[in-house]
Amino acid sequence: MKKYAYIECLSFISPELVDEENSEAQSASANPFSAAQYRWLLTDDTVDISEASYGDSDELLTWLSSVDSPPVLIVSGEKVVVKKVPYHEKEKRHFAKMLPYEVEDSVIDEVENLHFVIGEKNKGLATIAYIEREWFESALAFFQEKEKPIARALIDFQCLQQNSDESIVWFNQGRLLVHQKEGMGFSTTHALADTFLQGMLSIDPTTDLEKEKNDVGDIEQSEALLQQYKVYVSNDGASSYTVEKATRVFHTVNPEVNSEFYEAAPVLSLTNQHAIDFCTGAYAPPKNDSQQVISWKLIGVLSLFSILLFVSVSLFDIYTSKQKILIKAKETEVSYRKVIPQGVVRDPVRSLRNKLNQMAGGDGKTSEVVRLLSYVAPAIQSLDVDLLTINYNHKEATLRLSVQANSFQVVEKLRTDIEEKGLVAELLSSNAVDNKFQARLRISMEKF
Repeated sequence: MKKYAYIECLSFISPELVDEENSEAQSASANPFSAAQYRWLLTDDTVDISEASYGDSDELLTWLSSVDSPPVLIVSGEKVVVKKVPYHEKEKRHFAKMLPYEVEDSVIDEVENLHFVIGEKNKGLATIAYIEREWFESALAFFQEKEKPIARALIDFQCLQQNSDESIVWFNQGRLLVHQKEGMGFSTTHALADTFLQGMLSIDPTTDLEKEKNDVGDIEQSEALLQQYKVYVSNDGASSYTVEKATRVFHTVNPEVNSEFYEAAPVLSLTNQHAIDFCTGAYAPPKNDSQQVISWKLIGVLSLFSILLFVSVSLFDIYTSKQKILIKAKETEVSYRKVIPQGVVRDPVRSLRNKLNQMAGGDGKTSEVVRLLSYVAPAIQSLDVDLLTINYNHKEATLRLSVQANSFQVVEKLRTDIEEKGLVAELLSSNAVDNKFQARLRISMEKF
């Protein structure tokens, strides 16, 4: 199973964990992350925070140098803003570029100073998050300078694993973390915990955007009542909350709230469905040598596959075309044999075209060729006779045939069969060639 280097900077989220000396050093440092306090551990997708180690940046970097796992930076919820904005499917191609200016009126800072990331999109609403660009770049630069670039940057409260119908509340290290549905939530210090809890439990958290989207006026029952709250209180000595106090606050603010309380830490996950990663776009981690090799190999494989696919399709097209040509040639030969049943087939299309041109005539008289052929063709087809040549004289209305048979008797039988049909069949010449008998016949409607 893949391992990650879980890194959380405590200096910016919990002042109680940082002594005065470290705080002064942090203020004087060019990069505040070099003098910050951290907690870290090597973990898989599921994080057991009780196994974390604590220390300063030097201790963290010493530990990082001993592990070969991608660092995942956990960003404090106090440093980010998570909200929902309207989203239209037809705008998806330009949504990322338009986003900063869509929320420009609702942010204090200039949008150019903020880094925006888009999370889940659902029912016409998109969950977005933004963070101060300078602060985030300082964090990335600190680890990049130590040749340990951050692979992912996740929001702390979005690491609380939860189901779609529940909210996770965690009192830990003097802080309050809340993860609600679709990645929404917040983090704050224990000094403001009471205020945030009262706001969460007593006010309908359904946003105006959601009301407008769902075309709902006054919601009769608060969404807070519909949510299942799982409240965790860590016994770490830094929090002013206990399970008893948390229970009292919840039931005092909203007695009808559906809640469960645990003196333990919740499950933390680095692969939550709704988690937003700030390491995207311009801040995507650089690829290492092995990843670049894999990328080039993938490009090579895809290119080879494309070439093979192109060649295969081309060969198939050639094969299909040849089959169509063969079928067409067969159909042409069948048509040719209907007109000339016997003899050698040499370019049937051209032969038929030439015969038609010869037989059509040019003086306006009605040609007798079709009529003559209708009598002659069946007679030839009924005997073992090869038709060598055929010519039609339009002016004389005569058909001249050159035939070949095994004996003179067969030729004579052909002549008599034609005459029995009411035509005149004259033997013009005959001769024996290599055990075959060849003859020339002239056929007309009446005798010359």
